[in-house]
Amino acid sequence: TATISVEVIPPYWYTVNADNTVTITSYIGSTGGFVIIPDTIEGLPVTQLADRSFDRQTSVTGVQVPASVTSIGTQAFFGCDNMTSITVDALNSVYSSIDGVLFTKDQTTLLLYPKDKTAPYTVPDGTLRIENRAFFQCHVSEVTIPDSVTHIVEWAFGGCSLARVTIGSGIEMIESYAFTQCYSLTDVYFTGDAPETGSPRVFDGPNERIIYYIDGTAGWGPTF
Repeated sequence: TATISVEVIPPYWYTVNADNTVTITSYIGSTGGFVIIPDTIEGLPVTQLADRSFDRQTSVTGVQVPASVTSIGTQAFFGCDNMTSITVDALNSVYSSIDGVLFTKDQTTLLLYPKDKTAPYTVPDGTLRIENRAFFQCHVSEVTIPDSVTHIVEWAFGGCSLARVTIGSGIEMIESYAFTQCYSLTDVYFTGDAPETGSPRVFDGPNERIIYYIDGTAGWGPTF
């Protein structure tokens, strides 16, 4: 979308696009806390959050995405180290939220897990895909992935604080570097057959991981 102007109304820098919609390019608030993103600015609908629009906003603990937003840029909330919740207006046509975690509207793809949501987490049954950098550098230590998940995208858990992960029997593909640089990860439990992998570097990192699988399942060898 072509940009026709760049403006600021605290706490946002934003652009007005040629179609008279608004893209928030930067959050510049100083108070942080739980931020309710506006659905309009100066009477124009807010439809996009740009790449890294909340970059390193460590004072932000949560956000609410309005119904008007139909595009959230790559790593829009990168470096939001204290974020524990992402909620979405129920009328949003593209995104949804389950227990403070960002999903697609149909809730089949997990898009983003808040970085400081630390309790052991079970991905909801019915999820099919965990997206690129969904858990990137998150502080969660234990994740259970249900049988419904078939695909874990590259870097999905990159740099995460995971110590233990259980992966359900439906998994078909784990892409390269999906669990790279998870320095605390020691135990990986599979409940089904060995999935395809994008490369031998799915669990790339300096530490040895122990892979557990159920006797009688297929595709397993001395290494993974």
